[in-house]
Amino acid sequence: MLRIAVCDDERIIREEIIRSLDEYSRLRNVDIICDQYETGCDFLQSKVSYNAVLLDYQLDKDTTLNGLSVAQRIRGSDNDIAIIFLTKYPKVVFSSFEVDTFRFLVKPLNPQKLYKAMDDFLIALEKDTTLMIRLEGATNVINSRNIMFLEGDGKYCAIHLSQQSQPVECRETLSSVEQRLPKEHFYRCHRSFIVNLRYVHSYDYKDIKLRGGACIGISRPKHKSFEDVFLNYTKRYGYYCL
Repeated sequence: MLRIAVCDDERIIREEIIRSLDEYSRLRNVDIICDQYETGCDFLQSKVSYNAVLLDYQLDKDTTLNGLSVAQRIRGSDNDIAIIFLTKYPKVVFSSFEVDTFRFLVKPLNPQKLYKAMDDFLIALEKDTTLMIRLEGATNVINSRNIMFLEGDGKYCAIHLSQQSQPVECRETLSSVEQRLPKEHFYRCHRSFIVNLRYVHSYDYKDIKLRGGACIGISRPKHKSFEDVFLNYTKRYGYYCL
């Protein structure tokens, strides 16, 4: 069962989205519970745990928070919820990258594009992998979605997480951990680095910059391959899907 929040200051749009999700639920035989919120404050004050939120980027009736501000607060405490932005202005798509936006849909909402976003979201849920990492006698359980990049150092590697300042030091080689990562999301861009493609902000011939400010190396022979892989990734998972 999926629990989804719809946050938009226009009642007509909220009801339209919920009707579309009800139809999607019937077509795909997936149980979905929808809650609706008129303002970002209402949503943030709720104590409900959601799988995804369809969030209006403008929220014109909310004088304190726009959609991006709401998303930033969400990411302060929840890195797993999928954020699907809705907007009438496609040009604002680029400023949404910093909050790990799953999809960006333009109003008026096309139900088929919403269905495609939901299909991809279900696929992404299935592809996320839980890693069991041994560290000083204890077992660390890490969701691959939260890994920004991995850095190899001989027989060991460091796992850098999105909401943790210090990496997890792993007593395994980079190649060993690589075998357990979902290939759809991770790419070995350098003999010492594996990057989670969902966190890529920008890149050039020498470096890949990640959301949050981290920067890792990309080897010259890997540059063209990385470009192809990242382009296919954005097409599939919707970074630029309008």
